[in-house]
Amino acid sequence: MANNQPINQYKRDHIRLYPNGQTDTFVDVKQIITDFSITESVHQHSLMCTMNIMDGLNMLEDLQLEGDEYIDMQLSKDTPEGKIKYKHKFYIADIINYVRPKPGVQTYQLICVSEHAYLNQLMLLNRKFEGNIGKLVKDILVKDLNQEETIGHISNSTHTVKGIYPSLRPINAIQWLSRNAFDNGYPFFFYETLRDNAVTFTSLKELANASVEAEYEQKPFYNDINPMDKKDQIEQRKKILSISTPTETTVFNSLKKGAYGSSYTSIDISTKEYVIDKEYRYDDSFIITDNKYRSYKKSKKFLDKGLEEFVGAKDYNASLNSLAFKGFKNYHDALSENIQNASSKTASMEASQINVNVCGDPRIAAGTKIKLKIPKSIDPELNKSGSKSIDNNKSGVYMVYDIEHKFSYDQEYNMVLHCRKDTSNIDYDKEVEL
Repeated sequence: MANNQPINQYKRDHIRLYPNGQTDTFVDVKQIITDFSITESVHQHSLMCTMNIMDGLNMLEDLQLEGDEYIDMQLSKDTPEGKIKYKHKFYIADIINYVRPKPGVQTYQLICVSEHAYLNQLMLLNRKFEGNIGKLVKDILVKDLNQEETIGHISNSTHTVKGIYPSLRPINAIQWLSRNAFDNGYPFFFYETLRDNAVTFTSLKELANASVEAEYEQKPFYNDINPMDKKDQIEQRKKILSISTPTETTVFNSLKKGAYGSSYTSIDISTKEYVIDKEYRYDDSFIITDNKYRSYKKSKKFLDKGLEEFVGAKDYNASLNSLAFKGFKNYHDALSENIQNASSKTASMEASQINVNVCGDPRIAAGTKIKLKIPKSIDPELNKSGSKSIDNNKSGVYMVYDIEHKFSYDQEYNMVLHCRKDTSNIDYDKEVEL
């Protein structure tokens, strides 16, 4: 059955503002919001919503807005798989950019965050902790931030830790724990997604092992489509509207981050054991294995050495205390085994980055994998073979790190996906043919 909306459209079911601490009285403000955006990222613990308000009703004064109100939002969208609904509860964190463009009208922006980000401002943690990091994260979310209903996938790390939260806000404590959470050398992320309306604590390894969620393609032209036809909607959803690479990271920039080689020095202050220059060398342990090759030329030499032989490109230092707790060195117990490997993987995922603009697609969330098919950038007159081959430099499987959901007043919904990969479909060890 055909859907009622074109593939790039959405509907504002309701956007209800509950003023001045009230929970039973609301104002539906969907008509005075000109447009809004919602951002999510594997590096961002909360969704963030920016609403542009055109207020000709004196709402700012009459509703006594001061930055502690909440907004209950529900959006819906027809997809080839059926109707999808986004539901979320935002708290107003800031009111900015107030302007009076003409008498009787005022414009401003509401900056909104999720409930757990707001509650985070109200408390500090001062208590001891012990156990697996995944369980400790869940305990903070449930016991301190009251977020049992919004908890998504919470993974356990391969290590347990023990220590004291030294006057940390709950989310800062989670981020503090996350730095010591590893999955066989892979780092962890704590973030929230609009698709699942939930917070997630998972490893880069789990994200990399997941299936590709969607494929997108850029074409020089598109056939006319029927926006109500399911088959045409599926084809339209694959369309890449625009491409940009504002941050084109290179091997040069990754070297100093320890992507290919590093050293580690530690001292155990209780036993005076001193470990010097524990070496790490990149070993082609690809994160995204859907692509075939490493992102640089293996035979490349500087000073007669390969890039992975420069273990002094990055140096890590740690202070340990093996007698602090029985069975634990300290909070940094897992650090020495994983920090070099994890940092290498983090930096390697910056080897290739791209921003793509697509129609709003509820299948995609921060942390998902997508496949891009981008044609060669070549004048048709110079393409003597007449082939429609793809650009293997920019094409391939990527992981979505950041998303900006853009909702316009005329009900258009697009997404800007910031994507990264550590591998390529180009064999850089092949000789270049000119």
